[in-house]
Amino acid sequence: MTAKVLMVQGTSSDAGKTLITAGLCRLFVDEGFSVFPFKSQNMSSNSHVLPTGEEMSRAQVLQAEAARRQPDVRMNPVLLKPVEDSKSQVYVNGNFHKLLKAVDYYAYKAALKPIIKGIFDEVSNENNLVILEGAGSPAEINLNEHDFVNMGMAEMADSPVILVADIDRGGVFASIYGTIKLLKPAEQERIKGVIINKFRGDIRLLDDGLRMIEELTGVPVIGVIPYIDLALESEDSLALNHAATQFDTSKQIDIAILEFKHMKNFSDLNSLSIYEDVSIRYIKKLDQTGKPDILIIPDTQALESNLERLKEAGWVKVLKKLLEQGTRIISLGLGSQLLSREIIKVDQTSLEGLGLIETTTKLLENPHLQQIKGSDNHQNLTGLVAQVASMTYNDEVKAFIQDENVVDGITTHGGQLIGTSINGLFENLAWTRQYLNDIRIEKGLTPLEAPQQSYNDFKDTQYDKLAHHLSEHIDLKALKAIIQLELNLA
Repeated sequence: MTAKVLMVQGTSSDAGKTLITAGLCRLFVDEGFSVFPFKSQNMSSNSHVLPTGEEMSRAQVLQAEAARRQPDVRMNPVLLKPVEDSKSQVYVNGNFHKLLKAVDYYAYKAALKPIIKGIFDEVSNENNLVILEGAGSPAEINLNEHDFVNMGMAEMADSPVILVADIDRGGVFASIYGTIKLLKPAEQERIKGVIINKFRGDIRLLDDGLRMIEELTGVPVIGVIPYIDLALESEDSLALNHAATQFDTSKQIDIAILEFKHMKNFSDLNSLSIYEDVSIRYIKKLDQTGKPDILIIPDTQALESNLERLKEAGWVKVLKKLLEQGTRIISLGLGSQLLSREIIKVDQTSLEGLGLIETTTKLLENPHLQQIKGSDNHQNLTGLVAQVASMTYNDEVKAFIQDENVVDGITTHGGQLIGTSINGLFENLAWTRQYLNDIRIEKGLTPLEAPQQSYNDFKDTQYDKLAHHLSEHIDLKALKAIIQLELNLA
């Protein structure tokens, strides 16, 4: 079997490539095709850890779910996890490869190209349709020499390209025209259609513009997608620019999330969206803090730089005041280690932590994963624990989870402060609902029942909603002709 191929590229980051790819995966898998999402390289701190310990981008996990299949590291052969402004951890086929500066990685890309081509050929032989996703913009002409994620990948796969442009940020026609015209003639030939995304208003006002951009570029516009509100994860921290910063007073529980640089796995927090009484907001500055019921300190790839930022900005005093006034604090992953009195790094040098917890944290040279089962711990929690550090503490601090196989995290201040390394903590419906209900009771509110639908089931309804939305606003006949798919798979 040799798959048909389609590539979704964008005029910019956050144009909507990831969700359009996911929606197309759901559309075509529901027609009976075996669909495989594929993004040759992704830069994101927002990784998903498989039970095997392999890591891949959460965006391709989302697309795998949309395609009704299990995540496969081959969907994201190269993952770059930024740890500093100029350095990234390079993961190849799910495994840590090396730490490289940006300039060194650029030179190293040529060595990765045959690996990516081999993986693509493998999955192409196993599926009916491979939907490729690009990264950023294909018109980054200073970076295209060794490209294997945009037009370089399209060439390797001999794929037609659909270009997605975000009209919400303005300048959509300039971005379409400029992107296409900056490409080489052979690359321009690959672009077979344009999709304008995130449209708001009366589409009739676009008619003249659509006609003119088609005349200028020679490329048909095959869809104008109205803006749609979906409760689905974004891999791109740019999306946090549009996240709420104020408490939604129509809700009863205020959850503030401290926004870090190089946040890790921030999409784990999206599962809170299924709790109807919860308002979620992201905060960067002290004056945005207010008096939340819960403050979440997320996981991070950049422990040292975020530690210094928190100290310099005065967060130690604020965090202590929040504890005094009754705010609960939940810290995740390395976000927990920041709160320690002392942090001992792998090289045995030490850092002074924020000092909210009388613990000493020792970062592990070889982090490891452990699966926990609800039947094995008193919290009745399930999930994957990523052990990145060991902690020593006094009698006032207790382990958050402890059974015969796993000891994870800490709890102190009478349970007011929790630190844990469980991935997907809030996907534990019963535990999360009880935790939120404890807050409701303290506020004199009636407890609520746990959601009847799991977060995964909820996401499935969102994929269906997305696919239906795309089917209404994309010329699917034209799209299938571009891919050379038969209109029905009998």
